[in-house]
Amino acid sequence: MTCEPTYNPYDGCRTRARVWGVLVLALSASALGFAATLRVGEPGFGTDSVLTAQHCVWRSEHGTPCPTCGYTTAIVLATHGRIGASAATQPAGMLLAMVTAMAVWIAGWVAWTGSTVPGAVLARWMRARTFGVIIAIMLAAWIYKLAIG
Repeated sequence: MTCEPTYNPYDGCRTRARVWGVLVLALSASALGFAATLRVGEPGFGTDSVLTAQHCVWRSEHGTPCPTCGYTTAIVLATHGRIGASAATQPAGMLLAMVTAMAVWIAGWVAWTGSTVPGAVLARWMRARTFGVIIAIMLAAWIYKLAIG
């Protein structure tokens, strides 16, 4: 079934969009809400030990930050409103927190209105090049993390 533009608020496409909107809203809001309840660990690392009761195995084995080192701390800092500290800790983690926060608002709008526009935009953006850019951002953030220790 293709979703053609329509003004009928009860067509299948709008209902499907609303269901997806509610799901994305619930997941994004609960992830950020949970992060907001955590306390920040040591600068740039250690927050994950609040969740798992152990420090990063990669750091223990290799003595260097892992590719995702600092993401949890950066997201927790961002949910506490400390955006500068979040970016300094792990730039990609701060971006992830911002994208998740945008997802909350966009998904809420989709759940409320049934708009299919965000889904169409997302489908257009999710190409191999987009994933390449995401990987490049993550690698750059890891190199930054390696440089600052």
